[in-house]
Amino acid sequence: PVLPGIAGASFTGASDEHGTLTIKDDAALRHGERIHLIPGHCDPTVNLYDVYYPVRDGRVEELWPISARGKSQ
Repeated sequence: PVLPGIAGASFTGASDEHGTLTIKDDAALRHGERIHLIPGHCDPTVNLYDVYYPVRDGRVEELWPISARGKSQ
């Protein structure tokens, strides 16, 4: 699907941790510019990290420990 607000860019093949960002030469993006993607779900990925970093308005607000880290055996 086309990324809203970013002409010439699309994101396809979304999975738990990977996807493909396609950017045309005339896309409205500059090198190093940040984009915001929201995953559909993250359950298999959560097990890989110790902490969530909730972000609001571009700033980390808190740290949320992941108490089940490494428990999927």
